[in-house]
Amino acid sequence: VVGKGTTIYPNVALMGETQVGCNSNIGFGSSLKHAVVGDRCNIQNSMITNSVVLDSSLVETSRVENNSLVEKNCVIKHYSILSSAKITVPLPLIFSPKTPP
Repeated sequence: VVGKGTTIYPNVALMGETQVGCNSNIGFGSSLKHAVVGDRCNIQNSMITNSVVLDSSLVETSRVENNSLVEKNCVIKHYSILSSAKITVPLPLIFSPKTPP
């Protein structure tokens, strides 16, 4: 299943129970097998197997496999290999101004 507004480029393989959300890009040379890719994701020259990549994430020239989870707004690049991993974006630190005594 491929969502509305998603672009699938040449030389892409979508295999098995694969789902791709809306407004995503699946770039040249990518392979998705039994994968779930969320909305607004960008997958470039990567392999996603038996794993989930959530909304607004980028996976470039990497492998995500073996029930890995890439949470929202993550960036995976530079020949990374994730196997049975969970990647999250840390919460921003919020500093409050000191109040006078």
